[in-house]
Amino acid sequence: MQRGVGKRHPARRMARGFGYSALAGLALLVLSIPIGLLMNFVEDGHESPVFVVPLILGVFLTIVGWIMWGSWSATLDRYSEPLGTTAKLTLAATAAIVLGVLCFLLAAAPLAVYTDTDPPDDLLPVAIVLCGLGILLVAGTLVGSAVYGGIALGGPRWWWVGVLLSGGLIGAATGLALGQVALTVLCVAALVVSCFGYRWALVSGLRQRRPDAVEAEGWRSGSG
Repeated sequence: MQRGVGKRHPARRMARGFGYSALAGLALLVLSIPIGLLMNFVEDGHESPVFVVPLILGVFLTIVGWIMWGSWSATLDRYSEPLGTTAKLTLAATAAIVLGVLCFLLAAAPLAVYTDTDPPDDLLPVAIVLCGLGILLVAGTLVGSAVYGGIALGGPRWWWVGVLLSGGLIGAATGLALGQVALTVLCVAALVVSCFGYRWALVSGLRQRRPDAVEAEGWRSGSG
């Protein structure tokens, strides 16, 4: 079987689209250099939309485009057609995390725009919704990826490994933030158990000859 997804696959076309977006963002950044030099001679030129808009748009397109293009291309090069569940979830998880981070940036944008005055009250509900959506996307992706990782390696009965990992991470961060030593120690112990749990799930999956376990072992040993 040929390794990698063909150029005509819709996912491959989307990956190329992300790459073109990154190039467009890079072009806008290059264009913002002479614009910025000209605006330097204009009063309050650094706040002019002529300079700010291409600069912000260029940064956004470049960062998001390169991340999405790189991650999607690497995933599509690694798997073969037809794409399995693991490959599809990998592509979706990358997109969800990038969208989540984008929601955080959009929610914080008024703070960067209104530096001298308070942002309008109408923007507060929008910022709250964007923050909530970003948290759901990022946290949901991390938890889902952790749970599915254990299932993909060892089978459905290893779902608890991902729950321990994600719960341990969230609980340890919460414990540190609130100064709860007992909670932090308990969650760190859960993290340690989850690390061993993934190894046990891998061993179980190798005994069952599960495709994801075999592939993971190949990558771990350097033969994948």
